[in-house]
Amino acid sequence: MTPIEVWYGALAADIGIKISVSDPVAAKRQLYAARAKLADPALAALSICISPSNPSLFLVIKRSALDAS
Repeated sequence: MTPIEVWYGALAADIGIKISVSDPVAAKRQLYAARAKLADPALAALSICISPSNPSLFLVIKRSALDAS
Protein backbone atom coordinates (compact mmCIF):
# COMPACT_ATOMS: atom_id res chain seq x y z
CA MET A 1 0.00 0.00 0.00
CA THR A 2 1.44 3.38 -0.97
CA PRO A 3 1.33 6.36 1.39
CA ILE A 4 -1.34 7.95 -0.80
CA GLU A 5 -3.46 4.80 -0.59
CA VAL A 6 -3.05 4.79 3.19
CA TRP A 7 -4.26 8.39 3.54
CA TYR A 8 -7.23 8.06 1.22
CA GLY A 9 -8.10 4.59 2.52
CA ALA A 10 -8.26 6.00 6.04
CA LEU A 11 -10.30 8.95 4.84
CA ALA A 12 -12.81 6.63 3.15
CA ALA A 13 -13.10 4.33 6.19
CA ASP A 14 -15.60 4.86 8.99
CA ILE A 15 -13.00 5.59 11.68
CA GLY A 16 -9.66 4.89 9.99
CA ILE A 17 -7.38 1.96 9.14
CA LYS A 18 -4.56 0.01 10.71
CA ILE A 19 -1.37 -1.03 8.95
CA SER A 20 1.67 -3.04 10.00
CA VAL A 21 5.11 -1.65 9.21
CA SER A 22 8.63 -2.87 9.81
CA ASP A 23 10.08 0.60 10.47
CA PRO A 24 7.53 2.88 12.15
CA VAL A 25 9.75 5.97 12.11
CA ALA A 26 10.41 5.72 8.37
CA ALA A 27 6.76 4.90 7.63
CA LYS A 28 5.54 7.91 9.60
CA ARG A 29 8.03 10.15 7.80
CA GLN A 30 6.89 8.83 4.39
CA LEU A 31 3.22 9.26 5.25
CA TYR A 32 3.62 12.85 6.40
CA ALA A 33 5.81 13.71 3.38
CA ALA A 34 3.16 12.31 1.02
CA ARG A 35 0.42 14.24 2.83
CA ALA A 36 2.39 17.49 2.54
CA LYS A 37 3.00 16.90 -1.16
CA LEU A 38 -0.69 16.19 -1.79
CA ALA A 39 -1.72 19.40 -0.01
CA ASP A 40 -5.28 18.10 0.34
CA PRO A 41 -7.00 19.89 3.24
CA ALA A 42 -9.32 16.90 3.76
CA LEU A 43 -6.34 14.86 4.98
CA ALA A 44 -5.92 17.21 7.96
CA ALA A 45 -8.81 15.29 9.54
CA LEU A 46 -6.50 12.27 9.98
CA SER A 47 -3.91 11.46 12.62
CA ILE A 48 -1.26 8.75 12.86
CA CYS A 49 -1.12 6.83 16.12
CA ILE A 50 1.49 4.19 16.88
CA SER A 51 0.21 1.38 19.05
CA PRO A 52 1.91 1.50 22.46
CA SER A 53 1.69 -2.29 22.82
CA ASN A 54 2.89 -3.10 19.29
CA PRO A 55 5.15 -0.41 17.76
CA SER A 56 4.96 -2.00 14.31
CA LEU A 57 1.20 -1.30 14.20
CA PHE A 58 0.05 2.08 12.90
CA LEU A 59 -3.42 3.46 13.17
CA VAL A 60 -4.43 6.20 10.75
CA ILE A 61 -7.54 7.54 12.43
CA LYS A 62 -10.07 10.25 11.78
CA ARG A 63 -9.77 12.89 14.48
CA SER A 64 -13.54 12.82 14.97
CA ALA A 65 -13.18 9.19 16.09
CA LEU A 66 -10.54 10.22 18.63
CA ASP A 67 -12.77 12.99 19.96
CA ALA A 68 -15.64 10.52 20.42
CA SER A 69 -13.61 8.21 22.68
